[in-house]
Amino acid sequence: AAAPSSPCAARGVAPLRAWARLRTRARDRRRRAAANPGGPMADAALMLAPKLPMHRFNTTGLKQKELSEEQKQDLKEFFDDYDADGSGAIDDKELKVMMKDMGLVLTREELMAMILEVDEDGSGEMEFCEFIQMMRPKVLGKDPREEILKAFSLFAADEEAEKITFEDLRRVADELHEPFTDQELQEMVDEADAVGLGGVTREDFVAVMRRTGIWS
Repeated sequence: AAAPSSPCAARGVAPLRAWARLRTRARDRRRRAAANPGGPMADAALMLAPKLPMHRFNTTGLKQKELSEEQKQDLKEFFDDYDADGSGAIDDKELKVMMKDMGLVLTREELMAMILEVDEDGSGEMEFCEFIQMMRPKVLGKDPREEILKAFSLFAADEEAEKITFEDLRRVADELHEPFTDQELQEMVDEADAVGLGGVTREDFVAVMRRTGIWS
């Protein structure tokens, strides 16, 4: 695939792909509900449940100490995106691509240091369980709101824009050479547009990105 047209655009790769995964999951839920309208009450409850962000606090109000199954699933899908050879592990080259997509340009020494910090079996690669170990404090740590809002500007037409539109997503996807159809991009906007404004506000964007599990 062709390289993104600018370093700024490259930082949008990981958020865009993660956002697309949420759209796919929501679409699949709708299809299951349509195919099985008389299904278990659990399916109905899932469909009607509000789209909540991946909170770092549990129902008692105490800070979350362990990753939820949903968070682990989000991280697994993110991990698989960069496990290019399907080996079940990420090497320094694959980690370099991941970090670059998240806006970080690291030397090979820095990348190997990240791997070795969690490489419990000494393989020189990062298996998913080790990736979870690396990401756990990032997901459960500080509130990522400010970092997420910085990413909003990568999608919005300009700094003064109040929302991300379909046209914005089309432009970003084209700049990143990501093969999304117009329908897929429109569904991403619709899923995130909490109040039907025809676009994704900053608050909508924060909620969507929190659910992806990729922000520290």
